[in-house]
Amino acid sequence: MTHFHDRKDASLGEGDDPVLDAVAVLQCHGYTVEPDDDFARWRIDGGDWISLNALFVMAVRLGLRDGPGRAQ
Repeated sequence: MTHFHDRKDASLGEGDDPVLDAVAVLQCHGYTVEPDDDFARWRIDGGDWISLNALFVMAVRLGLRDGPGRAQ
């Protein structure tokens, strides 16, 4: 995944969505991630619904994100 930090011709925010970033990284590590109808809550591996903030916390705690917008 290319982030705007990696490209000199890209502007801030272009193609860089922290939600999609966290979901993509979790999925790349074998997790199943699904949103509710409003994208307000998320379910990981069929577990209980969690908030968007909890999704970010899980990604950070698992070491799957290295700072804002930078997936490992």
